[in-house]
Amino acid sequence: ELADVSLYHTLRMAKRKPHQPNRHRAAPARGAAGNHPARLDAQRGSAGQKSRSESTARPPRTEIRLRQTPGKPHWEFVHPRSVRDRAEDLEEVHLMIDGGEEEIAVEELRWLLEGCPDFIEAHKILGELAMTAGDVKLARAHFGYAYDLGMAALGGRELPGPLAYERPANQPFFEAAKGLAWSLTQVGLPEKAREVLQRMLRLEPSDPLGARGMLAQLEQAHTT
Repeated sequence: ELADVSLYHTLRMAKRKPHQPNRHRAAPARGAAGNHPARLDAQRGSAGQKSRSESTARPPRTEIRLRQTPGKPHWEFVHPRSVRDRAEDLEEVHLMIDGGEEEIAVEELRWLLEGCPDFIEAHKILGELAMTAGDVKLARAHFGYAYDLGMAALGGRELPGPLAYERPANQPFFEAAKGLAWSLTQVGLPEKAREVLQRMLRLEPSDPLGARGMLAQLEQAHTT
């Protein structure tokens, strides 16, 4: 076990080499990497902006792709190398959170997103941290951006099989979608929350995260 997460983080940051940018990556569209919610943490005046899932703005460009899982009837996301290269850094983030170092974890996640805006799981964790801190607007922004990245990878396609939650590559997307639905209900947008939950069920009918239960609660609230 780490006796001092802060000290460990300081030593890691001192000896770690920065990630090299992907020279083959196209410049992100304005409003994608340039204004993604990682910067809303520092720009509180913009924290209430709508996610692209709630607006008519162009969805973010992404290098996330889809494939049918080899030998299986279901589908999964294929995350770009820039995401896979940051797996060790994400493990450190979890250690920081477990050690009560949420502020340092937020800084690390921002740093990771600066070089990798396609990082769905980083946005999802930032959404969870904002939710825990009671900042619903910021949670909504992070969850919404993560959800929009997955939807951009889907490209409006109806898959011939489920986007299986059991596949680790798909889990952050579904967890972000559930977080987005929750945050939308908190800010008085139940219809938008319903759309997200219905999309979750179309993609993964086995419903491992309880989207049907959330929909039932929305319907009950609507009729009372």
